[in-house]
Amino acid sequence: MAGKLDPSSPPERVRAELWSLFIATLLRVDKDAASPPRRRVLHWILLNAETKEELDMALTLTLHWRKNTFPITQATTHIWAQACVRTNYPDIFVTMLMDRWKYRQLPVVQTIAYFIRFLGGEAASAYAKSTESGDDMAIRGDQLLDDIFRVFALLPYYDVAQGASAYGALVEACCEINTEEAWRRALVASEEVLSCDPPQITLEALKALENRSRERGETEMADRYQSLATRADIKPTRKSEATFDKKGNLVPDKE
Repeated sequence: MAGKLDPSSPPERVRAELWSLFIATLLRVDKDAASPPRRRVLHWILLNAETKEELDMALTLTLHWRKNTFPITQATTHIWAQACVRTNYPDIFVTMLMDRWKYRQLPVVQTIAYFIRFLGGEAASAYAKSTESGDDMAIRGDQLLDDIFRVFALLPYYDVAQGASAYGALVEACCEINTEEAWRRALVASEEVLSCDPPQITLEALKALENRSRERGETEMADRYQSLATRADIKPTRKSEATFDKKGNLVPDKE
C-alpha cells in the first residue's frame, strides 16, 4: 500500500509532515522490514493529529500495525481516546472498540469513563442544536446516546469491570442530556447499582441525579439521591489523569 502513495501529495486536511511519517511508517510496519518502527511513532501521530482526516490516516496505520502484530498498549488506546475527543471525532473510537479482533484495543476503565462523559456532552450539544437545525442534529444526538450504551456494554469483552466508575460516568452522561429518553436511561442504569451493597456509583453521579431531579420538580427523588450521597462507602471519581508506565500499562491509583 505505502508504495502506491505519493509522499509529496498529502490528502486534503492532512499536514505534509504527518503524511510523510505515515508513509515511512507503513513501509517499516511490514514484517520483513529490516528496521521496524518504534511504538512511539504511532503515539506521536495520534498526539499531533489535528483533523478528522489525520485520524482516519492514523486508523489505517493502526490496522496495519495490528495485522503485523506490533503492540497496542493500554496507553495507546487512551491516547486514541484523547485524540478523538480533541478533534471532536468520537465515531472512529467507537468503531475501534466495536471491532475488538480487528483493532485489538486495550481500554481501561479510566479511558472508557472519560470517553463516555465526552459522548454525553456531545449528545447534549447535538440535542440543543436540534431546536435550531432540525431533525439531523436530533438524529445525531440519538446516535451519540446509543453510542454511550454501546461503549459501556463492551466493557466485559475487554475484561473491564462495570463498577462504580463506569456506572458513574454512564449516569453522569445521561443526566447531562436534557431529553426524556436520556433521563429514563439514567434512572434505569442508576437503579441497577443503587440496590447493590455498597452501591456501585460515584458521588458525582448521585449529584447529577439530584440536580436533574430538582430541575424536573421531583423533590422526593432529589432528596433520596442527596441522602445516598452521605454514605461513607460511596466515593468520588478520582480526579487525577490516568498514568501509564514505560511499557504502556496503567499505573494503579494509590489509596
